[in-house]
Amino acid sequence: MKRNGRWLLWAEKIRTIWFLAAMIPVVIVTAAVGLLSLVLVSPLIVYAFIKGKHLKDPRNNKHGMLSAD
Repeated sequence: MKRNGRWLLWAEKIRTIWFLAAMIPVVIVTAAVGLLSLVLVSPLIVYAFIKGKHLKDPRNNKHGMLSAD
């Protein structure tokens, strides 16, 4: 393997290609989790928008830590 020759350049390219190939599943899983979270939460957002209020308003919480009772 030459230090400043063509072999070093090919080794860097191969290392980059392997890194990109290894990152493909990570990107797919991350995108799938993000899309799934949007799909699961969007009906709640639409319902809250139609009702015109929070589904669980922290100011009206009777059982939580924020209540002064």
